[in-house]
Parts: sequence; structure tokens; C-alpha cells
Amino acid sequence: VEDLSRSVPSPSRELAVELVLSEGCSEGIDWRVYSIDGRTVAIGRVESLPPGSGTLQLEPSAGLPPGLYIVRFAGQVEGTFEAVVLP
Repeated sequence: VEDLSRSVPSPSRELAVELVLSEGCSEGIDWRVYSIDGRTVAIGRVESLPPGSGTLQLEPSAGLPPGLYIVRFAGQVEGTFEAVVLP
């Protein structure tokens, strides 16, 4: 499992994360977005990412109400971060 290096603009109007992967990710990354009270509000998967850096846009953010969210990545790359979505 590769460590996740990330930069998250927060607060923001969207959920996006800048990933830096030294080896890339060929096995895929699952992600989940949780509300602050622990409810799963979005689920997704990225099939592969090349080595280096890139921005991963978490698509359901357009439908999320403003608030604090927890995003968790699992799979070949793992990590957790908090993000604030603005109106």
C-alpha cells in the first residue's frame, strides 16, 4: 500500500484532491465520502492512476450540501482527510 500525499483545498465548493503517487496505482482506489455524523453520502472508484501527481475530482460533490465531510481512500492507496464544502 502506497502512502497518500495530498493537498486538499478546504474550504471549497467542490471535493477535489491533489494526489502524489511515486509508483502510480494500477489496482484502483475506492473512495467514500462520509458526513460528519458518519453517514456514507458518496462512493466511487478510480480504476488506475499514473505515477506522479494529478487532481482527482470527486464527482458527487456537486450534489453535497455545505458542511464538513470525511473522505477515505482504500485499496492500493490509503488515506483519510477532512474537507469543508461551501454553498
